[in-house]
Amino acid sequence: MFGIRLHVVRCSSEAGGRCENPDCLLPELPYRTKAGDPLLEVDHIDGHASGGRDHPAAMIALCPNCHSNKTHGAERTALTERLRKVATEHHDAWEFSAA
Repeated sequence: MFGIRLHVVRCSSEAGGRCENPDCLLPELPYRTKAGDPLLEVDHIDGHASGGRDHPAAMIALCPNCHSNKTHGAERTALTERLRKVATEHHDAWEFSAA
C-alpha cells in the first residue's frame, strides 16, 4: 500500500497542480480541496481490473471532469491512448531530470 501512495504523491507533484490531459478545457483547475490544493485525481491509465500497474509511467493526474470523461466518455478509448503517451513522456522526463 505504501508504494501506491508514493506513486500518487509523485504523480500529483509532477503535474504541478494542473490537469495532465492536453485537451483539458480547464487546465488551471478552478477546483480546490478543503486544504486549498488543486483537486486532482490520480488515474491508472489501465484500471486495476484490467491489469493496470501501480507505476508512475502508468498513472496520470486528471481534473475530475477529465477523469470522468476518460472513464465514461464516448471517446474514452482514444483519450486513454493519448493519456498513455502523455504519462510515459512525463515519466521519462522525470527520470531524466532525476538522474
